[in-house]
Amino acid sequence: SQPSWSAVRGDSRPALASLQRSDMARASLKALPCLWLLAAVTLAVKFDRSPVQETVEIAPKKDAGDDRAESSAASGDSEEPIIEVVKNNDIKIKALDECYCGLGKFWHPGKQACVNQGSKGFNCTGIPESRWNIVCTDGLICRARDVEDEKPKSQLSPICDDCNPNDHCQWGEDRHKKFCMKTYKITGQACATVDAKVPSSRVKVSVTKSVTVKAVGSKDVPAKATEKASAKTSAGAKVTGEATADLTVTYKKEVTKTSSAKRTASGESSGSATVTSCAKLTHFPDGKTADQQLAVKAAKEAMDVAVKEATEEAIQKAKKNAFSAAKSEAIAKASKEAGEVAEKEATTEARRAAKEAVKTEAEEYAEQKAQEKAKEKAREVAKSAAEEITERADDAKKK
Repeated sequence: SQPSWSAVRGDSRPALASLQRSDMARASLKALPCLWLLAAVTLAVKFDRSPVQETVEIAPKKDAGDDRAESSAASGDSEEPIIEVVKNNDIKIKALDECYCGLGKFWHPGKQACVNQGSKGFNCTGIPESRWNIVCTDGLICRARDVEDEKPKSQLSPICDDCNPNDHCQWGEDRHKKFCMKTYKITGQACATVDAKVPSSRVKVSVTKSVTVKAVGSKDVPAKATEKASAKTSAGAKVTGEATADLTVTYKKEVTKTSSAKRTASGESSGSATVTSCAKLTHFPDGKTADQQLAVKAAKEAMDVAVKEATEEAIQKAKKNAFSAAKSEAIAKASKEAGEVAEKEATTEARRAAKEAVKTEAEEYAEQKAQEKAKEKAREVAKSAAEEITERADDAKKK
């Protein structure tokens, strides 16, 4: 299955309205003494419409994120990876000034172990001639059998035989120290650091991008309303006041729209990686041997293993890095293209919706505000007139 990403974000806010106004008020006073009437309010409204101004503002967009990303990969060219061993640490092999086998024993190369020195007649076959002087017990030495046989002397198996003066044989500890196989100490591990570079990897990615855009529609609507209202004097007389409100109302409406678009793009990138791998020797449990050649061979094999493992891992990581880089490039391209298309579509739709909203709602809103303001002014006029009549009546009584 292909990887996918998804995220959703949105925004919505209530409509906003602001009011600009200029007010006109006038009052007519009517005194009705000696009449007690209930307060009554009558309303007359007139509307004066003139051309209006409409605007639409676009707020900063909001990305809803990459809803989905689908990818497909293609391998690079037929080029082989470029491999370089940039660093290696070999296993250390150190010769010690001590015999590997104890007194009375010798190192048997075939058995890769210390064995007891042979007595007279011991078969020395398989042991290098250079080691014959340590194979047998004191007083004996390996030599080809000096007997008459059907076989040539060169084909007879060497055996431990008595030393003669010409052999210049040595005995005991002196012989052991002089001719024994020395000890080789093995320490450390084989480590290799490998750089790998792989050819370009190509990745195709399809991205679905969602973008939310907020549009604010604005419309200036003039509205004019005339209202009558009545109030009572202290004597119970009804006073009628009339006022006109001439307003210019700015009506604003926020609309958010989300649009999605899918676009496909390709990315291409090479990759590299550096890996260090180490291998230990398991041939020598005690870390020592009498066979220098075997130790050198084993150390080389360990280094070969370390290089092989580091190379394989470095190639895999380099391929992964190449794929990731190519995919990131493709996603960035596809996301940008999809986002631009989605933003354009969402912006167009938000603008249209905002203009439609103010077109259908602004006039009703302006009429309502004009009525409220005219009503408020008429009440103020009637109240003021009633207070003035009461004051004049009080002054008349005092005279």
